Amino acid sequence: MRVNLLRKKPGKGDEVDTREIVRKFIRRLLRNREVADEDNIFEKHYVNSLFAMQLVLFIEEEFSVEISNEDLDPDKFRSINAICSLIDSYMQREDM
Repeated sequence: MRVNLLRKKPGKGDEVDTREIVRKFIRRLLRNREVADEDNIFEKHYVNSLFAMQLVLFIEEEFSVEISNEDLDPDKFRSINAICSLIDSYMQREDM
């Protein structure tokens, strides 16, 4: 299932590619290591607790959402695809 990955960033008229924003952030934290969209970053041991917290904070700040405690499930952050699905679910809630 593909999710809507283009959105308008609050306060700007430009559409941005959610997937590309997430990719760049993860690659920057992993010192430009190549990560496929479907790679499980937990199974590959790319992620520690500090990385996970940075990822949650990044998503909240970049996409102007507040991740609920029930969404702090590692499965929702296991890959770029999963993260984009989570972000898209929050963006759809805002559109309603």
